[in-house]
Amino acid sequence: MIRSRSTATSGIALLLAGCVATSPTPEETQRLAKAANDSQRTGICNIHHIRMQRKLVPIQFGHVPIDYFYSDYFYALLREFPNAREYALEIGLGSQRTRRKALRYVCPECKRAAREWVHKHPNDEWAKSLAQLRCNHMMQLTPSRAAFTFHYD
Repeated sequence: MIRSRSTATSGIALLLAGCVATSPTPEETQRLAKAANDSQRTGICNIHHIRMQRKLVPIQFGHVPIDYFYSDYFYALLREFPNAREYALEIGLGSQRTRRKALRYVCPECKRAAREWVHKHPNDEWAKSLAQLRCNHMMQLTPSRAAFTFHYD
């Protein structure tokens, strides 16, 4: 009987650990975001520790709803593929649309990890929407809880 309680307790602990692992603390989020920003200055991926490719990428102007920053996709992006984007994102209503392209470092291993994550999570609303974004020059993305728009200029 003790063994089965121990096994059940271990199972619950693993389940809870899995839940905690999907939601980083604000401190971890800040640390990961800072590391990703630093990697854009150094050209070395903060996750895969390899030299990234410097690319001229389109700038997308848009507004991202707060839901995005609490999604499983965003948490995975921070932890597994922060340097996968082949676009630069300008957020906010006051974005200056004077430039159409920007230089950005892109990690091939982050790109691979992002593709794998999207493939493993086919029902994730943000992954589906953002995967479609790569295929279209201008589109409106409408996950169930909020809509946001990106424009290539």
